[in-house]
Amino acid sequence: MVTSAREWKEVQLGDVTHELTGSIVPLASPDSVFTEYSMPAYDAGRKPVRVPGSSMLSARRIITSPCVLVNKLNVRKRRVWIVPQPANNAVSSFEFVPLASSELDLEYLRNLALSNDFTEHLESSTSGTSNSQKRVTAEDIFSFQFLMPQFPEQRAIAEVLSGFDEHLANLDELIAKKKSIRDGALDAMFSGKKRMRGFQNPFLRTKLLEYSEVLTGLTYNPADVQTSGVLVLRSSNIQDDVISLEDTVFVRASAATSPSVQAGDVLLCVRNGSTRLIGKTAQISEDVPRGTAFGAFMAILRALPAIDPSYLYWFTKSSAFREQVREVLGATIYQITKRDLAYFTISIPESIAEQKAIAEVLSSMDEEIRVLQAERLKVGVLKLGAMDDLLTGRVRLPVEEVDA
Repeated sequence: MVTSAREWKEVQLGDVTHELTGSIVPLASPDSVFTEYSMPAYDAGRKPVRVPGSSMLSARRIITSPCVLVNKLNVRKRRVWIVPQPANNAVSSFEFVPLASSELDLEYLRNLALSNDFTEHLESSTSGTSNSQKRVTAEDIFSFQFLMPQFPEQRAIAEVLSGFDEHLANLDELIAKKKSIRDGALDAMFSGKKRMRGFQNPFLRTKLLEYSEVLTGLTYNPADVQTSGVLVLRSSNIQDDVISLEDTVFVRASAATSPSVQAGDVLLCVRNGSTRLIGKTAQISEDVPRGTAFGAFMAILRALPAIDPSYLYWFTKSSAFREQVREVLGATIYQITKRDLAYFTISIPESIAEQKAIAEVLSSMDEEIRVLQAERLKVGVLKLGAMDDLLTGRVRLPVEEVDA
């Protein structure tokens, strides 16, 4: 019999799940290899990594049965991982809470833990000094209240949402493939190994600052910050290689004593507490308001007449540029100085026309990627809407009723 009339039961997550509490010290088995679910592995592609016990210096949770891992740190990132069948020696960081259940379908539970309601509940429970360090406890997770459908409807909901996940995974794979092709072409072109058809002028290797100038950023006091005024770009305004104005800071005009950005400039992060952010860049577009400044942890590379501004930007995306950044940085060095940049070299065709042609090819490839990323964003929004409808019971799915 097909029905959607059965009532859902209001429960707390702790009533229908339990935490896997076992732990292990991998270092005690240095020759063993562990399958580790860690935050860096999640952020790098949501695939667990194989790690020898000798390199794991602290205790880990041991994953002995199917579960859903819910991260306790910076819950806005929604790091939720399903382990449908753990491998031998599967472990996780203590920043994850492993939830097992005999009453919840694990795919349903994963989507529940990704929902807006669950995230808002955890955000209201966080403690810590900054967004990136705010964390919740297992008790906060278990205290989440929700309406629980019966198991057949849980599975039906999970199947619908899995359709969105499959589409998103296919888009991720296609985006990754397009990026790989673009990056391969980028490095081939910037090394001179691949030349644009019709161009035979010399390909030069010279100092970066012979073709660009470095402008340093603005230092301002907290008292200078206002709700409006001069916009100041910071590292957080570089998102996915483009300028994002979602996170904005404004200062009073009298404090804006550094140069303003211009369309075509390359905004470069030169100082940060995280070395992985140093060297990230974006090109200033015509959409950035006139008179916009940039902070002291940033710099501007401004093209001189002998180089195309977009060619300069694409150089900062090359492996040659990234390698020079890595050579400057060390275990205790968290900045690139103007003096450092004076030693950077660039490979460049003598012909401006070839520079423009290279930049146009790469920009065209990049536009294909951005179209796919926009589609992915749209599908992600649709999935969130479906989650809100299906996980709250606003929209019910017909399922085969199972007699009690």
